[in-house]
Amino acid sequence: MDVNTAFLNLDYKEEIYMQVPDYFKLIILGITKHMHYLQILKSLYGLKQAPRAWFQLVKKEFSKLGLKPGNSDPNLFISKGVYLLLFVNDMLIIGDRKPVNNIKREINKL
Repeated sequence: MDVNTAFLNLDYKEEIYMQVPDYFKLIILGITKHMHYLQILKSLYGLKQAPRAWFQLVKKEFSKLGLKPGNSDPNLFISKGVYLLLFVNDMLIIGDRKPVNNIKREINKL
């Protein structure tokens, strides 16, 4: 399974600011790179915090579905009859057909 826009809708607990891009001053007059900053309220690709925030969200939601992190690898989630391996925004799900289909259905609801 692949998760589209995995990093784009995450909320951050800490305050993050970025410099104003060059083209932004064309949209709003008076904005300068040296005097103004933009506060980031949602995640963006390329931020160092994005993968961590994504993993925290996945871990919390998988826990609600009964998937527990494995002892040997924190990206391996285990449930009865299901093994789910997470690699950034891709998931490999193996196991018995019925539990795998149930987990896939629940993940698609999130």
